[in-house]
Amino acid sequence: MPIKLQPMNRFKLVILLFSITLTTAACGVQLAPGEIQFFTGPEPVVAVTPTPWPTPTPEPTPTPMPTAPPATDYTVVPAAVPAPPPPPPITGAKNVSIIKYNDTETALVLVDGVEYTLPYATLPAPPPPPPRPPTPEPAAEPPLDWDSRLDGLGVWVNRGQSASGQPIFRLIRIEYEDEAQSNGLHHIYVEVLDENGQRILGQPVIQAWNTGQAVGHTENKPWPEYALNFPMYGAQGPDNYTIYVTGARSDVVNGLGLPAGQPVNYRLTFQRQYE
Repeated sequence: MPIKLQPMNRFKLVILLFSITLTTAACGVQLAPGEIQFFTGPEPVVAVTPTPWPTPTPEPTPTPMPTAPPATDYTVVPAAVPAPPPPPPITGAKNVSIIKYNDTETALVLVDGVEYTLPYATLPAPPPPPPRPPTPEPAAEPPLDWDSRLDGLGVWVNRGQSASGQPIFRLIRIEYEDEAQSNGLHHIYVEVLDENGQRILGQPVIQAWNTGQAVGHTENKPWPEYALNFPMYGAQGPDNYTIYVTGARSDVVNGLGLPAGQPVNYRLTFQRQYE
């Protein structure tokens, strides 16, 4: 009696028969159409050859980077600058004069009419400065026998300037006679001696005052009289008298007069000297 199957079961049966057919074919069993044969022998062994995994492509070996050459200490050699032509030798020049000194250890030099800038080391040594003349020592004050009472009367002496080899009359003595010594006289007595201490005759002497002057000459008067005298009439002050020897350089005596109008005398001795 035929078996009635449900549609779903039919589908499953078809699938089962299809699988059996494939299995028998693989085992070499021939089945007639519609025949189902159960296989009772040993379970066939299906040899399955596994597909090998592809061999991996080896990674390319990286090419090593070239090693940089060691650093080299390079020395920069400047290009050679041609040396300037040497200056003309100073030693052979006829005329060499230094115009000015620079601040760079060089000087502007005129060599035979041509200007050059030369280092100091090549310049000729300057000539030594001329020796300084020795400083003359101040001349000693000529000796003078001075009456100290004259300091309070305003009497003073201007020393004359001597010249080498020229005569000069120096005041060597001045005496003062007050009213108690003058015997009522009011004179300036003058004696003039030569370099040997002898009286000079005819030597002119000047007596000057603010409005004029008088000239006297030495005479051969008996000793101890002085060779010349001048009378005084003005009081000390505006009418003071000045005495000096003329004919050569001479010291000058100033401030002679009559103190408070009192009669006094002055005795002056000049001597000719060569200094």
